[in-house]
Amino acid sequence: MRDRIRVLDALRGFAVLGLLIAHFPSTGGTNFAFSDPRLLGWTPWEMGLWGTQAVFIDAVMRGVFASLFGASMAIILSGSGDMLTRRAGFLVRCIGLLVLGVVHMSLLAWSSDILAIYAVAGMGVLVLSWLPPRYLFAFAALGWAVVVAYAGYRDIATETPTYAEMMAVQAAHAEGYWPHVQASVETWIMMMTNASVLGRIAEAGGYMLLGLGLMRSGALNLSAQTLVRVVSIAGAVGVALAAGTAIHAALSGFVFDASLHPVMRFSKPFIVIAMLAGFVLAMRSELFAHVSKVIFEPVGKMALTAYMGSSLMMLWLFTGFGLELYGRFDRVALWGLMIPAGGFIIVACNLWLSRFKQGPMEKALRVFVDQGTGLIAPVLRPRAKTLPAE
Repeated sequence: MRDRIRVLDALRGFAVLGLLIAHFPSTGGTNFAFSDPRLLGWTPWEMGLWGTQAVFIDAVMRGVFASLFGASMAIILSGSGDMLTRRAGFLVRCIGLLVLGVVHMSLLAWSSDILAIYAVAGMGVLVLSWLPPRYLFAFAALGWAVVVAYAGYRDIATETPTYAEMMAVQAAHAEGYWPHVQASVETWIMMMTNASVLGRIAEAGGYMLLGLGLMRSGALNLSAQTLVRVVSIAGAVGVALAAGTAIHAALSGFVFDASLHPVMRFSKPFIVIAMLAGFVLAMRSELFAHVSKVIFEPVGKMALTAYMGSSLMMLWLFTGFGLELYGRFDRVALWGLMIPAGGFIIVACNLWLSRFKQGPMEKALRVFVDQGTGLIAPVLRPRAKTLPAE
Protein backbone atom coordinates (compact mmCIF):
# COMPACT_ATOMS: atom_id res chain seq x y z
CA MET A 1 0.00 0.00 0.00
CA ARG A 2 2.81 2.43 0.89
CA ASP A 3 4.45 1.96 -2.53
CA ARG A 4 1.10 2.56 -4.24
CA ILE A 5 0.61 5.80 -2.30
CA ARG A 6 4.12 6.95 -3.23
CA VAL A 7 3.45 6.39 -6.93
CA LEU A 8 0.13 8.24 -6.76
CA ASP A 9 1.66 11.13 -4.80
CA ALA A 10 4.49 11.42 -7.33
CA LEU A 11 2.08 11.34 -10.27
CA ARG A 12 -0.12 13.94 -8.61
CA GLY A 13 2.87 16.24 -8.07
CA PHE A 14 3.95 15.73 -11.66
CA ALA A 15 0.47 16.72 -12.84
CA VAL A 16 0.31 19.84 -10.66
CA LEU A 17 3.65 21.07 -11.99
CA GLY A 18 2.46 20.23 -15.50
CA LEU A 19 -0.66 22.34 -14.98
CA LEU A 20 1.62 25.26 -14.14
CA ILE A 21 3.27 24.87 -17.55
CA ALA A 22 -0.13 24.63 -19.22
CA HIS A 23 -1.37 27.88 -17.68
CA PHE A 24 1.67 30.15 -17.98
CA PRO A 25 1.47 31.08 -21.71
CA SER A 26 -2.16 32.24 -21.59
CA THR A 27 -2.01 33.68 -18.07
CA GLY A 28 1.32 35.48 -18.40
CA GLY A 29 1.75 35.90 -22.16
CA THR A 30 -1.60 36.58 -23.76
CA ASN A 31 -5.15 35.30 -23.42
CA PHE A 32 -5.16 34.67 -27.17
CA ALA A 33 -2.22 32.23 -27.08
CA PHE A 34 -4.42 29.15 -27.54
CA SER A 35 -6.14 30.45 -30.68
CA ASP A 36 -2.96 31.86 -32.24
CA PRO A 37 0.31 30.67 -30.65
CA ARG A 38 2.33 32.95 -32.95
CA LEU A 39 1.39 35.90 -30.74
CA LEU A 40 4.04 34.68 -28.28
CA GLY A 41 6.71 34.49 -30.97
CA TRP A 42 7.32 31.99 -33.75
CA THR A 43 11.03 31.23 -33.85
CA PRO A 44 12.10 27.56 -34.17
CA TRP A 45 12.50 27.40 -30.38
CA GLU A 46 9.03 28.80 -29.83
CA MET A 47 7.55 26.44 -32.41
CA GLY A 48 9.12 23.50 -30.57
CA LEU A 49 7.90 24.68 -27.16
CA TRP A 50 4.39 25.24 -28.46
CA GLY A 51 4.35 21.83 -30.14
CA THR A 52 5.57 20.16 -26.94
CA GLN A 53 2.87 21.87 -24.93
CA ALA A 54 0.11 21.23 -27.48
CA VAL A 55 0.86 17.50 -27.64
CA PHE A 56 2.11 16.50 -24.18
CA ILE A 57 0.78 19.09 -21.72
CA ASP A 58 -2.47 20.82 -22.72
CA ALA A 59 -5.44 18.71 -21.53
CA VAL A 60 -3.01 15.87 -20.74
CA MET A 61 -2.00 17.07 -17.28
CA ARG A 62 -5.64 17.78 -16.53
CA GLY A 63 -6.41 14.21 -17.53
CA VAL A 64 -3.63 12.78 -15.38
CA PHE A 65 -4.85 14.84 -12.41
CA ALA A 66 -8.44 13.63 -12.86
CA SER A 67 -7.31 10.01 -13.25
CA LEU A 68 -5.55 10.25 -9.92
CA PHE A 69 -8.78 11.51 -8.37
CA GLY A 70 -10.37 8.26 -9.53
CA ALA A 71 -7.43 6.22 -8.24
CA SER A 72 -7.74 7.90 -4.83
CA MET A 73 -11.44 7.12 -4.89
CA ALA A 74 -10.62 3.42 -5.24
CA ILE A 75 -8.42 3.60 -2.14
CA ILE A 76 -11.03 5.53 -0.13
CA LEU A 77 -13.86 3.15 -1.01
CA SER A 78 -11.76 0.11 -0.14
CA GLY A 79 -10.59 1.50 3.22
CA SER A 80 -11.64 0.62 6.74
CA GLY A 81 -15.19 0.98 8.03
CA ASP A 82 -18.48 -0.01 6.47
CA MET A 83 -19.20 0.79 2.82
CA LEU A 84 -21.95 3.29 3.62
CA THR A 85 -19.61 5.37 5.78
CA ARG A 86 -16.87 5.29 3.12
CA ARG A 87 -19.29 6.39 0.41
CA ALA A 88 -20.67 9.12 2.65
CA GLY A 89 -17.11 10.28 3.28
CA PHE A 90 -16.38 10.48 -0.43
CA LEU A 91 -19.60 12.40 -1.04
CA VAL A 92 -18.64 14.89 1.65
CA ARG A 93 -15.16 15.12 0.08
CA CYS A 94 -16.77 16.13 -3.22
CA ILE A 95 -18.81 18.79 -1.44
CA GLY A 96 -15.63 20.05 0.20
CA LEU A 97 -13.91 20.24 -3.18
CA LEU A 98 -16.85 22.23 -4.50
CA VAL A 99 -16.42 24.70 -1.64
CA LEU A 100 -12.68 24.96 -2.30
CA GLY A 101 -13.42 25.45 -6.00
CA VAL A 102 -15.67 28.40 -5.21
CA VAL A 103 -12.96 29.85 -2.95
CA HIS A 104 -10.39 29.29 -5.70
CA MET A 105 -12.35 31.05 -8.43
CA SER A 106 -13.38 33.94 -6.19
CA LEU A 107 -10.74 34.82 -3.61
CA LEU A 108 -7.88 33.67 -5.86
CA ALA A 109 -9.53 35.00 -9.03
CA TRP A 110 -9.04 31.75 -10.99
CA SER A 111 -12.09 31.37 -13.22
CA SER A 112 -10.63 28.23 -14.86
CA ASP A 113 -10.87 26.28 -11.60
CA ILE A 114 -11.20 22.51 -12.04
CA LEU A 115 -12.04 21.58 -8.44
CA ALA A 116 -15.73 22.37 -8.81
CA ILE A 117 -15.85 20.34 -12.04
CA TYR A 118 -14.13 17.43 -10.26
CA ALA A 119 -16.61 17.67 -7.40
CA VAL A 120 -19.62 17.35 -9.69
CA ALA A 121 -18.00 14.65 -11.83
CA GLY A 122 -16.91 12.78 -8.69
CA MET A 123 -20.48 12.56 -7.45
CA GLY A 124 -21.52 11.01 -10.75
CA VAL A 125 -18.60 8.57 -10.70
CA LEU A 126 -19.59 7.54 -7.16
CA VAL A 127 -22.88 6.23 -8.56
CA LEU A 128 -20.98 4.00 -11.01
CA SER A 129 -18.17 3.02 -8.65
CA TRP A 130 -19.63 -0.42 -7.86
CA LEU A 131 -19.21 -1.59 -11.46
CA PRO A 132 -16.45 -4.01 -12.53
CA PRO A 133 -13.40 -2.41 -14.22
CA ARG A 134 -14.44 -3.31 -17.77
CA TYR A 135 -17.70 -1.38 -17.36
CA LEU A 136 -15.87 1.53 -15.77
CA PHE A 137 -13.62 1.69 -18.84
CA ALA A 138 -16.68 1.53 -21.11
CA PHE A 139 -18.32 4.49 -19.35
CA ALA A 140 -14.99 6.34 -19.46
CA ALA A 141 -14.90 5.88 -23.22
CA LEU A 142 -18.49 7.12 -23.40
CA GLY A 143 -17.51 10.28 -21.52
CA TRP A 144 -14.64 10.94 -23.92
CA ALA A 145 -16.95 10.27 -26.87
CA VAL A 146 -19.19 13.08 -25.60
CA VAL A 147 -16.15 15.39 -25.48
CA VAL A 148 -15.09 14.51 -29.03
CA ALA A 149 -18.66 14.80 -30.36
CA TYR A 150 -19.06 18.24 -28.80
CA ALA A 151 -15.69 19.31 -30.23
CA GLY A 152 -16.92 18.28 -33.67
CA TYR A 153 -20.12 20.25 -33.18
CA ARG A 154 -18.76 23.54 -31.86
CA ASP A 155 -17.24 26.30 -33.94
CA ILE A 156 -13.45 26.25 -33.51
CA ALA A 157 -12.62 28.86 -36.15
CA THR A 158 -10.33 31.61 -34.90
CA GLU A 159 -10.00 35.31 -35.63
CA THR A 160 -6.84 37.34 -35.20
CA PRO A 161 -7.38 39.70 -32.26
CA THR A 162 -7.22 43.38 -33.02
CA TYR A 163 -4.74 45.72 -31.39
CA ALA A 164 -7.59 47.35 -29.45
CA GLU A 165 -8.71 43.97 -28.09
CA MET A 166 -5.20 43.08 -26.94
CA MET A 167 -4.74 46.48 -25.30
CA ALA A 168 -8.07 46.10 -23.51
CA VAL A 169 -6.95 42.77 -22.05
CA GLN A 170 -3.61 44.33 -21.10
CA ALA A 171 -5.42 47.14 -19.26
CA ALA A 172 -7.69 44.64 -17.50
CA HIS A 173 -4.66 42.74 -16.20
CA ALA A 174 -3.22 45.98 -14.81
CA GLU A 175 -6.22 46.30 -12.49
CA GLY A 176 -5.93 45.54 -8.79
CA TYR A 177 -7.23 42.62 -6.76
CA TRP A 178 -10.98 43.24 -6.53
CA PRO A 179 -11.60 43.89 -10.24
CA HIS A 180 -9.94 40.53 -10.95
CA VAL A 181 -12.14 38.82 -8.38
CA GLN A 182 -15.25 40.35 -9.93
CA ALA A 183 -14.19 39.40 -13.46
CA SER A 184 -13.33 35.85 -12.35
CA VAL A 185 -16.70 35.33 -10.66
CA GLU A 186 -18.58 36.63 -13.70
CA THR A 187 -16.55 34.44 -16.07
CA TRP A 188 -16.96 31.37 -13.86
CA ILE A 189 -20.74 31.80 -13.64
CA MET A 190 -20.92 32.19 -17.41
CA MET A 191 -18.82 29.03 -17.93
CA MET A 192 -20.75 26.96 -15.38
CA THR A 193 -24.11 27.92 -16.90
CA ASN A 194 -22.99 27.24 -20.48
CA ALA A 195 -23.68 23.90 -22.17
CA SER A 196 -19.93 23.40 -22.61
CA VAL A 197 -19.68 22.63 -18.88
CA LEU A 198 -21.24 19.24 -19.63
CA GLY A 199 -18.24 18.45 -21.82
CA ARG A 200 -15.84 19.40 -19.04
CA ILE A 201 -17.73 17.20 -16.57
CA ALA A 202 -17.81 14.31 -19.06
CA GLU A 203 -14.06 14.64 -19.68
CA ALA A 204 -13.23 14.72 -15.96
CA GLY A 205 -15.62 11.88 -15.21
CA GLY A 206 -14.12 9.77 -17.97
CA TYR A 207 -10.62 10.14 -16.56
CA MET A 208 -11.85 9.46 -13.03
CA LEU A 209 -13.47 6.25 -14.21
CA LEU A 210 -10.20 5.36 -15.94
CA GLY A 211 -8.22 5.86 -12.72
CA LEU A 212 -10.78 3.96 -10.67
CA GLY A 213 -10.79 1.07 -13.13
CA LEU A 214 -7.00 0.92 -13.34
CA MET A 215 -6.65 0.75 -9.57
CA ARG A 216 -9.36 -1.90 -9.31
CA SER A 217 -7.67 -4.01 -12.00
CA GLY A 218 -4.23 -3.83 -10.36
CA ALA A 219 -2.56 -1.68 -13.03
CA LEU A 220 0.24 -0.63 -10.65
CA ASN A 221 1.33 -4.27 -10.49
CA LEU A 222 1.59 -4.83 -14.25
CA SER A 223 4.85 -6.25 -15.52
CA ALA A 224 7.45 -3.95 -17.02
CA GLN A 225 6.94 -5.62 -20.39
CA THR A 226 3.21 -4.89 -20.33
CA LEU A 227 3.79 -1.27 -19.30
CA VAL A 228 6.27 -0.82 -22.15
CA ARG A 229 3.68 -2.14 -24.61
CA VAL A 230 1.05 0.25 -23.23
CA VAL A 231 3.42 3.22 -23.53
CA SER A 232 4.42 2.22 -27.05
CA ILE A 233 0.95 1.58 -28.46
CA ALA A 234 -1.07 4.28 -26.67
CA GLY A 235 1.76 6.79 -27.04
CA ALA A 236 2.19 6.12 -30.75
CA VAL A 237 -1.53 6.53 -31.46
CA GLY A 238 -1.99 9.60 -29.26
CA VAL A 239 1.17 11.46 -30.26
CA ALA A 240 0.63 10.79 -33.98
CA LEU A 241 -2.93 12.19 -33.83
CA ALA A 242 -2.04 15.18 -31.64
CA ALA A 243 1.13 16.08 -33.53
CA GLY A 244 -0.65 15.72 -36.86
CA THR A 245 -3.41 18.09 -35.72
CA ALA A 246 -0.87 20.60 -34.38
CA ILE A 247 1.09 20.55 -37.65
CA HIS A 248 -2.10 20.93 -39.66
CA ALA A 249 -3.12 23.94 -37.52
CA ALA A 250 0.29 25.58 -37.97
CA LEU A 251 0.38 25.01 -41.74
CA SER A 252 -3.13 26.41 -42.13
CA GLY A 253 -2.14 29.61 -40.34
CA PHE A 254 -4.12 28.75 -37.20
CA VAL A 255 -7.49 29.34 -38.81
CA PHE A 256 -8.85 26.98 -36.14
CA ASP A 257 -8.05 26.41 -32.47
CA ALA A 258 -5.87 23.30 -32.42
CA SER A 259 -6.62 22.59 -28.75
CA LEU A 260 -10.36 22.32 -29.52
CA HIS A 261 -10.11 20.19 -32.67
CA PRO A 262 -11.97 16.86 -32.32
CA VAL A 263 -8.92 14.85 -33.42
CA MET A 264 -6.81 16.61 -30.79
CA ARG A 265 -9.46 15.83 -28.18
CA PHE A 266 -9.60 12.21 -29.32
CA SER A 267 -5.82 11.88 -28.97
CA LYS A 268 -5.53 13.01 -25.36
CA PRO A 269 -6.81 9.88 -23.52
CA PHE A 270 -4.20 7.81 -25.39
CA ILE A 271 -1.43 10.18 -24.30
CA VAL A 272 -2.71 10.23 -20.71
CA ILE A 273 -2.73 6.41 -20.59
CA ALA A 274 0.79 6.29 -22.04
CA MET A 275 2.00 8.89 -19.54
CA LEU A 276 0.47 7.04 -16.58
CA ALA A 277 2.07 3.76 -17.66
CA GLY A 278 5.41 5.43 -18.36
CA PHE A 279 5.50 7.12 -14.98
CA VAL A 280 4.64 3.90 -13.13
CA LEU A 281 7.44 2.19 -15.03
CA ALA A 282 9.89 5.00 -14.27
CA MET A 283 9.07 4.84 -10.55
CA ARG A 284 10.53 1.31 -10.51
CA SER A 285 13.93 2.84 -11.24
CA GLU A 286 15.82 3.56 -8.04
CA LEU A 287 17.32 6.77 -9.42
CA PHE A 288 14.00 8.17 -10.66
CA ALA A 289 12.24 7.17 -7.44
CA HIS A 290 14.91 9.01 -5.43
CA VAL A 291 14.54 12.15 -7.55
CA SER A 292 10.76 11.89 -7.37
CA LYS A 293 10.90 11.73 -3.58
CA VAL A 294 12.36 15.23 -3.53
CA ILE A 295 10.59 16.83 -6.50
CA PHE A 296 7.22 15.23 -7.22
CA GLU A 297 6.08 13.48 -4.04
CA PRO A 298 6.09 16.58 -1.76
CA VAL A 299 4.05 18.51 -4.33
CA GLY A 300 1.71 15.54 -4.72
CA LYS A 301 1.14 15.29 -0.97
CA MET A 302 0.14 18.97 -1.03
CA ALA A 303 -1.58 18.89 -4.42
CA LEU A 304 -4.58 21.01 -3.40
CA THR A 305 -2.42 23.61 -1.70
CA ALA A 306 0.10 23.64 -4.55
CA TYR A 307 -2.62 23.92 -7.21
CA MET A 308 -4.38 26.80 -5.48
CA GLY A 309 -1.07 28.36 -4.48
CA SER A 310 0.11 28.39 -8.10
CA SER A 311 -2.99 30.43 -8.97
CA LEU A 312 -2.10 32.94 -6.27
CA MET A 313 1.44 33.04 -7.64
CA MET A 314 0.23 33.81 -11.17
CA LEU A 315 -2.20 36.42 -9.85
CA TRP A 316 0.73 38.14 -8.13
CA LEU A 317 3.12 37.78 -11.07
CA PHE A 318 0.89 38.88 -13.93
CA THR A 319 -1.70 41.37 -12.62
CA GLY A 320 -1.85 44.77 -10.97
CA PHE A 321 -2.27 42.95 -7.67
CA GLY A 322 1.47 42.27 -7.83
CA LEU A 323 4.25 42.66 -10.39
CA GLU A 324 1.99 43.22 -13.44
CA LEU A 325 4.20 41.21 -15.81
CA TYR A 326 1.38 40.19 -18.18
CA GLY A 327 2.31 40.46 -21.85
CA ARG A 328 5.99 41.25 -21.29
CA PHE A 329 7.46 37.87 -22.25
CA ASP A 330 7.61 35.67 -25.31
CA ARG A 331 7.14 31.91 -25.08
CA VAL A 332 10.80 31.11 -24.42
CA ALA A 333 11.00 33.66 -21.60
CA LEU A 334 7.76 32.34 -20.08
CA TRP A 335 9.19 28.82 -20.01
CA GLY A 336 12.29 30.27 -18.37
CA LEU A 337 10.10 31.94 -15.75
CA MET A 338 8.31 28.66 -15.12
CA ILE A 339 11.51 27.03 -13.88
CA PRO A 340 11.93 29.25 -10.78
CA ALA A 341 8.15 29.29 -10.28
CA GLY A 342 8.02 25.50 -10.24
CA GLY A 343 11.15 25.40 -8.10
CA PHE A 344 9.52 27.69 -5.56
CA ILE A 345 6.52 25.36 -5.30
CA ILE A 346 8.79 22.33 -4.83
CA VAL A 347 10.89 24.03 -2.14
CA ALA A 348 7.83 25.41 -0.36
CA CYS A 349 6.18 21.97 -0.24
CA ASN A 350 9.36 20.33 1.07
CA LEU A 351 9.76 22.96 3.78
CA TRP A 352 6.13 22.74 4.84
CA LEU A 353 6.16 18.95 5.06
CA SER A 354 9.35 19.06 7.12
CA ARG A 355 7.24 20.60 9.89
CA PHE A 356 3.68 19.46 9.20
CA LYS A 357 2.11 16.19 8.05
CA GLN A 358 -0.10 17.73 5.35
CA GLY A 359 -0.77 20.98 3.56
CA PRO A 360 -3.21 23.61 4.86
CA MET A 361 -5.84 22.95 2.17
CA GLU A 362 -5.49 19.20 2.69
CA LYS A 363 -5.94 19.70 6.43
CA ALA A 364 -9.01 21.88 5.91
CA LEU A 365 -10.54 19.30 3.57
CA ARG A 366 -9.74 16.48 6.00
CA VAL A 367 -11.48 18.28 8.88
CA PHE A 368 -14.46 19.06 6.65
CA VAL A 369 -14.74 15.42 5.56
CA ASP A 370 -14.43 14.04 9.10
CA GLN A 371 -17.02 16.43 10.50
CA GLY A 372 -19.34 16.12 7.53
CA THR A 373 -19.20 12.32 7.43
CA GLY A 374 -20.11 12.18 11.10
CA LEU A 375 -23.21 14.22 10.34
CA ILE A 376 -24.34 12.66 7.07
CA ALA A 377 -23.58 8.95 7.62
CA PRO A 378 -26.25 8.44 10.34
CA VAL A 379 -28.83 10.12 8.10
CA LEU A 380 -28.02 7.82 5.16
CA ARG A 381 -27.86 4.64 7.25
CA PRO A 382 -31.18 2.74 7.22
CA ARG A 383 -32.83 2.69 10.61
CA ALA A 384 -33.56 -0.68 12.17
CA LYS A 385 -37.27 -1.30 12.40
CA THR A 386 -38.59 -1.81 15.90
CA LEU A 387 -40.90 -4.82 16.12
CA PRO A 388 -44.13 -4.24 18.07
CA ALA A 389 -44.30 -5.89 21.49
CA GLU A 390 -46.34 -9.09 21.66
